[in-house]
Order: sequence, then structure tokens, then C-alpha cells
Amino acid sequence: MKFILKLKKLQEKALSILYLTGCFIIRKYRKNKKKIVLATCKTRTFIKKYLSKIYIKNKNSLLNKINSKKIKINKAKQEISGLSFEEKLTLAANKIWAARISLFQYSAPILSAFLLIYCVNHFNAKTWAIMVEYDDNVIGYVNSENDFIKAQRDVEQRIVNEEYIAPEKPNTKFTLMSVAPEQVIDSFSLSNQIIKASGNEIEDASGLYVDGKFLGAVKEPNALLATMDSILEPYRKDNPEAKVSFANKIELKEGLYPVSGVVDLNKLNNVISSEIEGETLYTVEEGDSPWAISDKTDVPYQQLLSLNPNIKTKLMPGQEVVLSQAKSYLDVKITKEETHIESIAYDTEKVSDSKALKGFSAIVKEGIKGEKEVVSQTTYINGKAISSEVISEKIIKEPKSQVVSYGTNVLSNSQASSTALMWPVYGGKWKITCGWYGYSGHKAIDMASSYGTPIMAAASGTVVMAANSYTGYGRYIIIDHGSGVQTLYAHNSQLLVKPGDKVLQGQVIAKMGSTGNSSGNHCHFEVRIYGRYVNPINYLP
Repeated sequence: MKFILKLKKLQEKALSILYLTGCFIIRKYRKNKKKIVLATCKTRTFIKKYLSKIYIKNKNSLLNKINSKKIKINKAKQEISGLSFEEKLTLAANKIWAARISLFQYSAPILSAFLLIYCVNHFNAKTWAIMVEYDDNVIGYVNSENDFIKAQRDVEQRIVNEEYIAPEKPNTKFTLMSVAPEQVIDSFSLSNQIIKASGNEIEDASGLYVDGKFLGAVKEPNALLATMDSILEPYRKDNPEAKVSFANKIELKEGLYPVSGVVDLNKLNNVISSEIEGETLYTVEEGDSPWAISDKTDVPYQQLLSLNPNIKTKLMPGQEVVLSQAKSYLDVKITKEETHIESIAYDTEKVSDSKALKGFSAIVKEGIKGEKEVVSQTTYINGKAISSEVISEKIIKEPKSQVVSYGTNVLSNSQASSTALMWPVYGGKWKITCGWYGYSGHKAIDMASSYGTPIMAAASGTVVMAANSYTGYGRYIIIDHGSGVQTLYAHNSQLLVKPGDKVLQGQVIAKMGSTGNSSGNHCHFEVRIYGRYVNPINYLP
């Protein structure tokens, strides 16, 4: 018996070696198939040419040899014709025995090739699997030991309601075997075999698994499916065109289960219909605001708004605010198509203005956003949007570009006669009452006129300061024109612009007055380049 077992093991090893050798040859052949075919074609062509040359060169010699062979064959026939049957048989046996070595040399490679092909075909029809022996009984073949571990876990879940009767001498063995593909089973089928071998009282039933967790087994699977369908029915009514299902992985598996694992249908229905978390509410107190409630309850502000859409406009003491929704045992997933309108951003068109100083920009024409109709497929789980995928887009209104003017004029000392800056007071050239350094520290020019005379922007730019100083400048304005150039207008009676306003050259920005440290109605006008005071006369026409 031991000799037969050893012989079988030796046979398995030999077949394994042949199988691996065959696989190696097949892999090499597939990898280098093109090269092998090309080499074969070249070899065949070479042999044909070589044989043709030999035949042409030795044609007469070959014909003589063929004729001599024919003569020998005829002579042998004549010799044999005079022999008895026993003599013929003896002569044939002697010839075969003499040629035995040559016969073996020619037939051995052919037989080896046939044996190799047989082994490859034999093992291709089979698969490698692990034979599981449990308590000295073969209970099945699986792809890996992990399948056995999964089966053990599944068994532990199924016997949660009773004490597991383990074998007296539990002994688990794994052996690598070559088996037919149909003999390999999955972990669930293996768990059935383990329970069957355990000695527990078992019966056929359908087990409910939610996200891999075993909840119980029932004898009426159709009734259980009807209960789960009834949970989804209200959602289907509210969303007739949507796809409604459970987000959980739900499996109903037929198999062997311990009697204690088979539960009453109503009990299992109550479990899957239950809530694992109730709705959480907060009662509004005096002085509460949405932000205050968010801080008090540690609920994110955006989540609070999504659960209570009107909380910003309606929030009264005693009012109940939802902090979290009730969570059912089973999560409901709704996938539906939704249509909404989205805005389309407009482009910005840039135009140059040679009259405005470099660095200045102003909107010449306001842009108008476009609109598009977007159809998307959105997935909700328990009412919360999880993902959204755009299906189609349709433009309803085309956007209109915004036009922005950018100054290109660069102010320099050589522009004394240019129009880079204009006089802030009409006819100001003839109204100067105090010039550059007309007195100590006077880094400006003063232009006098009547109270309320319009003060104009000397160039286009952005208002960076419009304020009232009770000493010094009084009511004054500073405009930034870009390229480091700023102008200041002081002692005004009224300011007509505010910080951030874009103004154009010649635009009225203030009314003349005598506020601050002033002795009469006039406009105190300064020009600064990168913070350095310069004589305005050098930059005015």
C-alpha cells in the first residue's frame, strides 16, 4: 500500500514537472512566436535551395544509387521467394532485432513529444486548488486559504445564537491538488460543509446578509423580499421616474444554517425596518442665531442650513431646529435625472486707451452672463446628494463679453506740453494763486475760483482716498492713475466720489471750497510719482 502511495506521489511530481516544462515552452513560444515563424520560413527556404543544389550536383549519382537499390530489392525478392514461411519469419525477426537501436532513436523523440502534448492538455483541463481536510474529512476544494478563513467567519456568524459544537480533535489540513474546475467551491459553500461536519442541528434556509453581516435565516425568503420592497415603495411614489434601491450590499443566500440561526420572519422584518438613530432636534433660545446654534451643537453651519432651509429668515424662541435626520437600518439610494439652470461666465475683451495713463483700467461695457440648461444624473443616499454626473447641456442665452479699457500713456518730465494730465479747474492755468513752493513746504499749486466750482479728475484712474481732515487738507481726494502716478485734490466743499470708484479724465469728482487749513476757496493740486512730489506744471498742457 505504501509503495502504491509513493508511486502515486512520484507520478504526480513527474506530471507536475512535465506540466511546468510544457508551460515554459508554451510561454516562450507565445512570446517569440513571430521570431520562430520567421526563422522557420528562412530555414525552410534555405533547405530547399540547399537540396536543390545537391540534387543538381549529384543527380546522376543519386539515380545510380536508386537503380542499385531497386536491383537489391529484386534480388532479395528472388531469394525470399524460395524460402518457406518459417524461414521468412525468422529472417524478418533478425532484421527487426538488428534495427532495434535505430528504431528507438527515431521513435523516442516522437513519443516524448506526444507525451508532452498529452500532459499539457491534461493539466490545461484541470486547475490547481487547495484540498481542505477538516477533522480528517475532505470537505472541499478552494482557491486559497483565505476562502477557508472567510468560511470560518461565516460559520461564526450563523451560530451566533448557540454554542458551536466543535470536533473533539479539530484538525485542519491544506494540500495543493490538481482538480477539475467544477470541483472548486466558494467560501459560502465551504461554510455549509463545515456546519454539516460540526454535528450541530441544521436545516435548509435562506440567510440574510447586510454589508457582509449575517442577520438571520428564514424559511420564507419571498416574504422577506416583499418586506424590503415595501420599504422602498414610498420612495418610488415620491420619485416615479427615479431608480430606487438599497445602498447596502444585501444578499439572500440559500444554505445550511443551525436551527437557532433560523429566526421568525416578523423579528427579521422589525430589524430591517427599524431606525438605528432617531431625529435630533434643538429648541431655539432667546438670542440664538444660526451661527450660535452651530457653535453650541457642533453641527457644521452648511449642514444646519441644508437641514433647515428657512433658518436664516425664520428663527424664533421655542422653534425646533433639525440637527440630524433619522437613520434607518437600511440606506435608501435614489438615482434620478435633474434639470437646473447654470450661468455661463462672460469673456473679457481688452481695449487700449492712449489718453489714459498706463496702469489705469475701467469697464467700458458691462459683461452679461449667459445661461445654460443642465441635465444631470444625481445619486442621493438617505436624502443627501452623494454624486452627480452631467448628461447634457443646452445653451439658453449666450454670454456677452465685458469690455475693459486699459491705459497705455506713460507720464514723464518730457510731457510738459502733452495732454497726459488736464487742468482740474476750468481755466486753471490763469487762476494759480500759489505756485510750486510758493511758500516753505508747499509742494503743489493752488487754483482759486468761486465756491462750488467743479473739480475734475486730471486723468482717468481709481479713487484710493476720499476723506475729511479737519486740519490740513480738509475734504480731499487721491486718485491712482497707474504707473506709480497719483494726484491729490484738497480743501473741497463736497466730495462726489468714494474709494474704489473708477473715474475718467475730466469727470467731476468734487466741488471747490475752503475746508481744512485754508484761507479762501481754492483747489490744492498735487502730483506724486512713486511717492515723490513733482511740480504739476511740468505735466499739464
